[in-house]
Amino acid sequence: MINEQKIRLFLSLAETLNFTETANQLFITQQAVSKHIAQFEADLGFPLFVRSKHKVSLTPAGERCRVFFREELERMTAFVRDERDEQSRISKSLRIGYNNWIKFGGAVASARVRFSSMYPDISHIPETQAPDILQKKLRDRELDLILVIRRFIKNEADFDITELAHLPMSILIKRDMAGHEDQFTPEHYSGYPVWINSFLGESFADTRARARQELKLAGLANTDIRVVTNRDSVYIAVETGEGIAISCMASQIPESIVNIPVRQVDTLACVSLKSNQRKLVRTYAEILKEEFGKESFIQ
Repeated sequence: MINEQKIRLFLSLAETLNFTETANQLFITQQAVSKHIAQFEADLGFPLFVRSKHKVSLTPAGERCRVFFREELERMTAFVRDERDEQSRISKSLRIGYNNWIKFGGAVASARVRFSSMYPDISHIPETQAPDILQKKLRDRELDLILVIRRFIKNEADFDITELAHLPMSILIKRDMAGHEDQFTPEHYSGYPVWINSFLGESFADTRARARQELKLAGLANTDIRVVTNRDSVYIAVETGEGIAISCMASQIPESIVNIPVRQVDTLACVSLKSNQRKLVRTYAEILKEEFGKESFIQ
């Protein structure tokens, strides 16, 4: 079997061309050097050295192996060094993902300040993504925590979920098409096309099924469902008066769009993997819950 030990021993002998000197460098016996080189040549299936009574030299194949394995060993060493640096950085940080298009208000900032005062050496690495991307990154351990709308969470059994705040669901509609909020009835919006963006790995049928579920929660029964690839496309469709979308009252929306609240309430959740046993993850989730508890509604 080719392994790092044999490669390093081969490279040492390829440089010294002297069994005794290589043995001294590696603090092993000359017999051990001969044995490992013979095994390495057997593993490769061809000779690396030409041995005579007074001289050792590389075969042409041995010279090519010297160049190849030297470069590969340097790449491997650099990779391991960089990976160790990255793991050290990760161990001193919390990587947190935030549901895009959501206004989190002051609770997130307050939690960040509190956590930093407790753990000044731990850095906060944020990123904003769609909820499906956040869950994939969480499962791949590229994130430690995510803040996401709960109705978008799949396979909750894998996660520790801390509910942070209740969010009234809403209908997004172009401002000049909204009418008066106090006159809202589901029937008023039932004739509009409904726009929804697909999630990672979600089939067209699954997206439409999710849209029907959201419509049901909002008290609507619209049948014209139109699927696009991202949230920005949904906003463009609503901005141009081509239909409505289901959202929540904490959504970040263009000025030309308004939120019309409905009776159904969703939840903002802090989510981590159950298999992630870092104490810092649980501590941050608890701080977030306390800070969101101080706000009656996310502004």
